[in-house]
Amino acid sequence: MKRRSSDLKQTAAVDPLACPDCHRRLRRDREDLVCTHGHRFIAVDGYYDLWPTNQPQPPVDWFATPYGVVYDAAIKERWLARLAGRLGWGADIGKMFEMMDEGVKCEPGQVILDVPVGGAPPLRSAPGRMRGTYIGIDVSTEMLRRAARERAAEGLENVILARADAERLPIRSAAVDRVLCFNGLHVLADKAAVMREFHRVLKPGGQLWGNVVISDTSIGSMLARPWFRRSWLFFHPADANELEDLALASGFSTWEQEVEGSMLFFRGARG
Repeated sequence: MKRRSSDLKQTAAVDPLACPDCHRRLRRDREDLVCTHGHRFIAVDGYYDLWPTNQPQPPVDWFATPYGVVYDAAIKERWLARLAGRLGWGADIGKMFEMMDEGVKCEPGQVILDVPVGGAPPLRSAPGRMRGTYIGIDVSTEMLRRAARERAAEGLENVILARADAERLPIRSAAVDRVLCFNGLHVLADKAAVMREFHRVLKPGGQLWGNVVISDTSIGSMLARPWFRRSWLFFHPADANELEDLALASGFSTWEQEVEGSMLFFRGARG
């Protein structure tokens, strides 16, 4: 992949990152990341490309389509997102923004992982609140470019963005204090694998916060039927009961969830 100009900040610690190929610790080598086995991952457009070299590339970046433009614009305009949430899912999306604002708060030395990061809407409330390291991971190159622009607009230097697979996170085990997953699990097909990865990277006592669209739309809006009650294209809604079972089976010691309309809000902790 050809390197392009970027606003990549070099001050954020890369210590939590691990090589996606051999799982060794990564270090900086100029603008790139390298591991002790010599695997090199380059910086492109403000993010590191940490996609495993032995894994096929995703066939389509759905968030590089007009859908991605509309979604990113809507979720960053909170009044519009609240309206869409009420009409589409019968839910108060304001709860998600409250979790975002609280979720990015951290002290020096703490690590926040956001998967999938999308265009990084939590960064809009990060200045002055996020004093640790924020790592945003996504499969979409276009969403990562939007996240890089958000990082630059907010003047943040403790933000690392990376293209990677949520089922094979390039993060060392027990390296993260909090995982954020907002509007993300319903675009991840293998939720069991993702939940295991979330648990693996969390420190003991670390927490997972997020929300997800669920397949039971009977208590949601008519606009959510019938398109979002089953998997299609990139959309894989969760089942509320199954998600709790997956969380507990993955090792989370506590799990709390609340359903409103067709949206489920959750918090879990690693014991």
